[in-house]
Amino acid sequence: MILSEDGSIIRFTQDCATRYGRQLRAFRVRTLTNEAYEEEQLGEGPILKPGACRWNRAGMHHIDLVRDSDGGWLALVDGYRIGLARKF
Repeated sequence: MILSEDGSIIRFTQDCATRYGRQLRAFRVRTLTNEAYEEEQLGEGPILKPGACRWNRAGMHHIDLVRDSDGGWLALVDGYRIGLARKF
């Protein structure tokens, strides 16, 4: 996902260093031309990583941001878990 806000471009990406879709990171695009591209990571680490909750215990790989009615942001994120399959 790419977000353009107040003159900044933010690129969200999944971090697959240890496993597919393990966590999410955000980068601010500093330079974007036909000749050059430069970005910097926002924060020291991932913006979202697996938690103890069942829905994202193994990771996640997608994020959508939606403005709420108060002008803030809602983050819509998928998640997955391993070893907790259900039969229907």
